[in-house]
Amino acid sequence: LMDNQELRTLITLCGGHTCSSLRTDQVTRWTAQGKMIVVLCEQSYVAECQDKYWKCVELGIRFCSPEFIIKSIAQYQVQDYAIYEEEPQQNEDDNDEE
Repeated sequence: LMDNQELRTLITLCGGHTCSSLRTDQVTRWTAQGKMIVVLCEQSYVAECQDKYWKCVELGIRFCSPEFIIKSIAQYQVQDYAIYEEEPQQNEDDNDEE
């Protein structure tokens, strides 16, 4: 796949915007304007940052694999988030009953 800089360049060339950090007031303003906020990441990132992940999800931010943006651009249509969404994996020990 592409590295981070190549993805950022592709997004910008297609009229999207990228940033390396977000403030809560930006998120609130952008979501009120109907803009979608997607963090492109791998599952390992989501697993490492679960506290931040859940706070972001509550604000309407989605976490998707890089394939999401590549497919969306290639097909010129926003793809189904559910197919590309990255979520923390449930620990199997959490599901065991004692």
